[in-house]
Amino acid sequence: MRRPTNPFFLFTLIGLILAPVHATAQDPARPDPGLLVERVVAMVGDSIITLTELQEYLLMLRAQGELPTDPATMAAVEEDALKSLVEQLLIIQAASQDSTLIPDDAEIESRVGQMMDETTQRMGGARRFQDALALQGMTQAEYRRELKQRIRKEQIQQLFIRSQLMGAPPVVVTEAEMREVWEAGRTLATHPELVTLRQAVVAPSPSDSAWSAARVHGDSLLERLRAGEDFAALASEYSMDGSATSGGDLGWFRRGQMVREFEEVAFRLPVGSVSDLVRSQFGWHIIKIERARPGEVNARHILLRPETGLAADERALTTANEIARRLQAGESMRVLLTEFEDQLDADIPDSVSVARESITEALPLPYQQPLATASQGDIVGPFSFIVRDRTTWVVVEVSKVQPAGEYTFEELRDQIEGQLKEQRQIERVLEELRERMLVDLRL
Repeated sequence: MRRPTNPFFLFTLIGLILAPVHATAQDPARPDPGLLVERVVAMVGDSIITLTELQEYLLMLRAQGELPTDPATMAAVEEDALKSLVEQLLIIQAASQDSTLIPDDAEIESRVGQMMDETTQRMGGARRFQDALALQGMTQAEYRRELKQRIRKEQIQQLFIRSQLMGAPPVVVTEAEMREVWEAGRTLATHPELVTLRQAVVAPSPSDSAWSAARVHGDSLLERLRAGEDFAALASEYSMDGSATSGGDLGWFRRGQMVREFEEVAFRLPVGSVSDLVRSQFGWHIIKIERARPGEVNARHILLRPETGLAADERALTTANEIARRLQAGESMRVLLTEFEDQLDADIPDSVSVARESITEALPLPYQQPLATASQGDIVGPFSFIVRDRTTWVVVEVSKVQPAGEYTFEELRDQIEGQLKEQRQIERVLEELRERMLVDLRL
């Protein structure tokens, strides 16, 4: 099972592929091939970038609201846009020579479907979406193909950059450089009133007999796999997590993304092999390695969770009540989370910050009413919350309420430093690619 990650970043310092065009009747018309005299605006190796491609890229930026309205600055914007297209093409050409960079077709199809649905909803329905595309001379099928190509290119670029940064020499950035980035973007670094929560989510603990019964089931599935049955089919039928819908597919992952017991086995297994039963806090796993490359593996798994019953539910509520009582008495949530770690749901993060105004959208329904008016220092709960068809009990401490205002440099220092280092490493990769390939700008 994956560990939760922190999705927040202040500044986007590098963006290789942007989102697809979401055209409206107010957007500039798509260039008419019958009227446009095509010309080349850049050569990269043995490939070209045409004026039409540049105009479509600018159209995409405008649709996303990322172009200035001042005509006097458009020349500089066009030059920067062309440089971005050149960098994308440099990476694509270099990536095409690496046969280990294999896009995940299932993920691409999933993203295409999701983005098509989101765009249809944003445009006010399928009919309006079709009308908007027609203004650009496109059908939905053409738009879908173009979107799929863009996402595929994005994935290839990300795989290439990741492979180049793996083991790359370290980069040092200075305090002055970080503060320069901060000063340039500080007007964007504002936030509404933020509520920071620390929580203990107490899960029912299965009995030893439940673990034994789940293991017997796992042994029977191993026998069927070793007799030649299809892993994906069995995962779809029996796995007790979200990956069941895709035949147990977990995609590519590195060390540090899964729990320790799972990783220790996954990174030792040869490609194509199936593990014995592996026990983690989530249950019994059967792991199959589909592909591997330096530092990463692509795997499927079957997860069998031991069943819980009424006695386990009662134990969970008793534990949640004890945590709440000890918090009210002044004990530290951090200490209690460590003490009761084995009884908590490790799939759910123990800390989260959310805008007060967004509590009804950002938090599950059971959280909303208890936390709508909570103040700093309040202890809320226990209240029940259904997780994977199990009743868990939640105790929340409102550890901080931060008034609306600007983030401080110290709050964002680590993110800025990490992104600057990555940007410098990517710039180093691009510079090496420019030295190896001919680049001729003709704008």
